[in-house]
Amino acid sequence: MIVNGVDECIEALQSEIEKLKSKADIVIAPFKEYEKYPDPKDYKWSKWYSGSAFTGTFNLKEQYYFKDGNTSIFSYDLDKITRGRFDESVEFVQATYTQWLKDTEEVHEHNKVITQHNDLQEEKIKQIMNTLGVREKYSEFVYKTSRSRNKTEVKKTAGFLDDINRVKPKDSFDRLKRDVDLKVKSIINFGETKLKEADQKRREQELQEKQQKDIQTLAFLKAKYTNYSDSDIHDVLEQILNKNKYLRLAYWLEQNRIDWTDGYSNAETGFSTFNVENETDENIHSCISDLIESEDIDGRVFRDCEWNYTKLYDMVEDEELLNDLELAKELEEEW
Repeated sequence: MIVNGVDECIEALQSEIEKLKSKADIVIAPFKEYEKYPDPKDYKWSKWYSGSAFTGTFNLKEQYYFKDGNTSIFSYDLDKITRGRFDESVEFVQATYTQWLKDTEEVHEHNKVITQHNDLQEEKIKQIMNTLGVREKYSEFVYKTSRSRNKTEVKKTAGFLDDINRVKPKDSFDRLKRDVDLKVKSIINFGETKLKEADQKRREQELQEKQQKDIQTLAFLKAKYTNYSDSDIHDVLEQILNKNKYLRLAYWLEQNRIDWTDGYSNAETGFSTFNVENETDENIHSCISDLIESEDIDGRVFRDCEWNYTKLYDMVEDEELLNDLELAKELEEEW
C-alpha cells in the first residue's frame, strides 16, 4: 500500500485497523432449524369423503373430492355430479386452502427471521475463508487431454460452499405452497372436466330418449293418417293439412313467413288449393291474392295482414288436428 502525506497515511492505517477489528469480531453461530409448516394432510379437504384411511384426505385421487366415501372408488359416476355438487366441493376446498395458507403464513413470517440468521452465518463463513485466502471462485489450468499442447482454464467453486449448502437448513415454504397450489388446481380441473363429461352424457341420453319418442310419435301419426307403412313425415303432414283448408293455408303462409328466399312459393302452395265457399272465404282469397301478386317480397306480411296465419289457425275447431299438426311440424324440423 502506497500513500502520500501524513494524513493519507493515518487514514489508510485506520482503515486497515477497522478491517482487522471487523474480522476479529466475527462470531459464527450455528445454523437454526426452521419451524415446521402445517401439514396439508392434517386438514380436511373433501366435503364428501371422510375415510379414516386417508387422514385429512389431501393425498386422495381427485375423484374422491366429489364423491361420497361410501361409493365405489373404481369408477366415477357421472350421473351424480352436478353443478351444485361441484360448486360445493370447490368452495370447501378453497375454504380449506385459505385456512391452511393463513396458518402457514404465520409460520413463514417466523421462519423469515431464521432465514436472515442463517444467511448472516453463511456470509460470516465466506468472510473468514476469504481472509484466509480461500476464494469462492478460482481457476485451474489443465491439459484437457494427454495430447493437448496448451493448458485450458477451468473455473471451479470452493468446496466449502458445497458443505454450506449441504448443512444449511432450507426453507420449504415455496415448495410446499407450490405442491398445495397444484393439488387444488388439479382438483378443480378434474371436477370441471367431469362436469363437462356428465353434461355431455346427459345430452346424449336426452337425445336418445327424444329420438325414441319421435319414432313412436311418427308411428302413431302414420297409423292415424296414412295407409302406407313406408310413408314418411312429409306424407303424414300432407294428409293432416288436407283435413282442413284453413289449416293448410295457415301452415303454408307460416312457412313463407319463416323463409321467403324463393319469393311467395310456399304461400302459393297453400293458396292454390283454397276453395271459396262463402263470403269469409272471398275476403281471405282477396287478401292473400293481393299479397302474393305484390312486387315487394317480404314473408312477414303473412304475419301482419288481416287474414294472417294465426287468425286462420284459430278458425280450425278440431283441437286434435291442431295438436297432431304441431307434432308433425316438430318431426319435420328434426328430420
